[in-house]
Amino acid sequence: GEFSGVLDTHAGGWVLLRAWNDHAAPDVFDIYPYASTNPVFLQADRGAPAGACNTGYFLKWLDRLEAAAAAHPDYNSAAERDRILGDIRAARAVFTSLAH
Repeated sequence: GEFSGVLDTHAGGWVLLRAWNDHAAPDVFDIYPYASTNPVFLQADRGAPAGACNTGYFLKWLDRLEAAAAAHPDYNSAAERDRILGDIRAARAVFTSLAH
């Protein structure tokens, strides 16, 4: 599929792209194909980030993600577990910096 359009980004904020199909597709091994990008932060030209109030949502989500990742028993190695937890902590640092 294709999309063409204009996003009003003068105030900044978060955007992401989601794509789905209501029915199975032979090229995708899933009953209901669905995909989503990571959120991307768009900052306005001046002032504090308009989407900074949304950082609380992502910080809470990262708390849940880190707890689940820490409790997960099926890593291939301790190094893999540490790398994943490190990535989550790095993401938390980014969102924390946006909140201030």
